[in-house]
Amino acid sequence: MTVTEPEGEGFLTVFPCDQNRPRVSNLNYVAGETVPNLVNVKISVTRRVCLFAQRTTHLVVDLAGTIEAGGGAGAQPVSPQRLLDTRRPSGGPAAAKGQGGSGVTLQVAGTAGVPLNGASAVTMNVTVTEPERAGFVTVYPCDRDRPTASNLNYETGQTVPNLVSVRLSSAGTVCLFAQQTTHLVADLAAWYAVGEEDGFRELPPERLLDTREPIGVPTPGKVASGQTVVLQVAGRGGVPPSGATAVTMNVTVTEAEGEGFVTVHPCDVSRPEASNLNHVAGAPVPNLVTVRLAADGTVCLFAQRSVHLLADVAGYFTYQT
Repeated sequence: MTVTEPEGEGFLTVFPCDQNRPRVSNLNYVAGETVPNLVNVKISVTRRVCLFAQRTTHLVVDLAGTIEAGGGAGAQPVSPQRLLDTRRPSGGPAAAKGQGGSGVTLQVAGTAGVPLNGASAVTMNVTVTEPERAGFVTVYPCDRDRPTASNLNYETGQTVPNLVSVRLSSAGTVCLFAQQTTHLVADLAAWYAVGEEDGFRELPPERLLDTREPIGVPTPGKVASGQTVVLQVAGRGGVPPSGATAVTMNVTVTEAEGEGFVTVHPCDVSRPEASNLNHVAGAPVPNLVTVRLAADGTVCLFAQRSVHLLADVAGYFTYQT
C-alpha cells in the first residue's frame, strides 16, 4: 500500500470490509509525503478489503501475494489488533517512551487470538513515533541474540511504520530494540502455526545486502540511477539452496540523492510497473518486501535514483507438489 500527495497529516487503515474498522493504522503520513508499507490483510466473505484514509490522499495498491486457506504454514490472518502502544498501555506500566539502547519484551502468544501453544511466528505492523533522535528498531525472538539488522529506520520526530514477520521465542515473546528513545506501536496482522510441511519459514534476521560495506555486492558504492542489483538469496542467510519459492526481506533505502522509488522483483521476469519503496533525498526508508525467487535463486532491486540499498532476510516460503 502506498499513500501519495496527502493533503494533511493522517493515517491509513486496511481491514476486511465485513468487520468494523479497527483502531489501528497501517501507514502514517504527513502532508505531501509518499509512504509505502506492506500489508497482510484478511479478505471479507465477499472477497474485498476496505481502505480508510483519515486525510484526503491518493492511494496505490500493488498485489504481492495471497495466503491460501489451509496453507502458508498454517497462516492465520486476523483483523488488525493492537498488541503494544507505549503511549496508551492497557494492563501494563504507565505510558512512557522506550529509552534509547533498551528493549521492550512483548508477550504475543496467548493474546489477541494467538494461541498460547502452537504458534511459531507472527506478522505485525510496527510503528515508531516521536523519536528523539535518528535511529533504528530491530524486532527479534527474545531467546536469540539481537541481530545486526534493522526493521525500521527513522529521523528525529518522524512517524515510520513497517510490516515485520518474526519468529516467537519459546516463551511466545518478541523483543523490540530501539536505538534511540521513542514510542513504539505494534499491531498484529497474522500468526503462523507450527508443523506445516509447506508455507512460510521464519528466520532470524540476517543481512544479505548492504552496498555500503559491501555485503551481497562485489564492491562498496551507491547503486546508480536506473541501475539494477542482482542479489543472490538462495543458499544465504538460512534460505536453502533449493526448495524456496519466495522470500520476505526488509529492504531499506538510505542516502538517496533525490526523490524516487525502488522495485524488487524476480530476475527472470521483466521489471513490473510497481514500487516497493518511495523515498525523498537523504531520509532512510524501510519496507518489508515479499518477492518470488527467480529460478536461479536471485531477486533484482531496481533503483530509480542513486541510493545505498540494504536487505535483511526475515523468512522464506516453500511449496511441495
